[in-house]
Amino acid sequence: MNSLLVMGLTILICGLSFFKPIVGVFVLVATSWLGAIIPSEGVFTLNRVLGIIVLAGILLPQLIKRGKSPIGKFSTLEMLFAIYFMVIFLSSFYSFSNSSARELLLDVVTGFLLYFLIKMTVVSKTHLENFVKMLVVISLVVATYSFYAAQNADPLSKRIYGEFQVNLAGTICYVGIVCALWLSVAKKLPTLVAGIISMVLISVIFLSGTRSGLIALLSLAILFFLRILLTSAKRGRIITILALFAIGFFVSVKMVQSAFPLAVERVFSLTSFSISNPASTDRLRVDLINAAWLMFLDHPTLGIGFGNFNLNYGSYSQIFMNKQLMVHNIFMGALAETGILGFISLMSIYIYIIYSALRALYLQKSDPGIFDQWFPLMLFVGVNIVLAFLLYGTFDRLMFTIFAINMITLRNQQKNFSQQHQEIGD
Repeated sequence: MNSLLVMGLTILICGLSFFKPIVGVFVLVATSWLGAIIPSEGVFTLNRVLGIIVLAGILLPQLIKRGKSPIGKFSTLEMLFAIYFMVIFLSSFYSFSNSSARELLLDVVTGFLLYFLIKMTVVSKTHLENFVKMLVVISLVVATYSFYAAQNADPLSKRIYGEFQVNLAGTICYVGIVCALWLSVAKKLPTLVAGIISMVLISVIFLSGTRSGLIALLSLAILFFLRILLTSAKRGRIITILALFAIGFFVSVKMVQSAFPLAVERVFSLTSFSISNPASTDRLRVDLINAAWLMFLDHPTLGIGFGNFNLNYGSYSQIFMNKQLMVHNIFMGALAETGILGFISLMSIYIYIIYSALRALYLQKSDPGIFDQWFPLMLFVGVNIVLAFLLYGTFDRLMFTIFAINMITLRNQQKNFSQQHQEIGD
């Protein structure tokens, strides 16, 4: 009976995804993020099948209409991504025999496909609002699972979840915090509810013991202050939200500290950075960066091969000669694995996004609502810059989702700006 129910539900989701691609994209993002936290072969298979079905649902109707391009024009960002992909494909010839490198390459390609599907389907204000709401729900599901995983954890452990993906859980909860605050400022979510959600999600960041999560929260607070200083739109509401956020932060710290003191201590150990102890995490991070730099010096043009850092780390490490570790820094990883060509193509993506976001903030109207560019920028800085610098080795689906959100808000602002100029001209 249960298997028939699951099969029927799967068929229903696939059918809806073909005829209503936006439904498929929502399920695709949800299964992609939750599947990484709660591994399930069924969720993984559904995710891959949904990607193909949603793509077919988008492209086939356009192909039937004669003379209409199924994809449309590529944006500047997509052209920059194409250049980046060309470089990593060239670099991957060095790592073709490495199965983990092939999996990383597949993850990057499917991540870009997710970016494309989100951008093609989330087109209106309502779509974006519902998409952001869904991300908040996903983060709350992750938080619930995190609290469940913490029940049987050792209170004196710094990393309470064992094999649980603590870094990814913290990242998803950071996204949920920004999205809850975003909806509150846009008056799509009560301020008190946004404050309570933020408190719950901040607790997960401290439960996970991830110091990078604290740095991401600091970047969020700085951008909030800039939002207050540089614009008068909804300033009073934002100050109220920021006050609730601060209260939630301190309550979360106290709550988690009473149950898992060493996890909280690990987060705040950021203030006592030390590389003198060879066994410390700080010393390891410095060694990873140094190894990446040495790999780049040996292979400056196309690097040591996309996804090959872990296999070669032991040969370049000064303290861990026999270990295979990821670089934990997407920028140094690009330099080591794809050389100067990959690093330049990667940085061009970041420069374009930052330039476009700053230009959008300059042109932003006093009350942009859900298209307020400040909040996609908070997501981009917190995840695709801060956490990418401290945690990631290459792009993943979550990062591509943030890229898509930024491009959706930029695209809609450009449309509004063009319409305003046409009305003035008329």
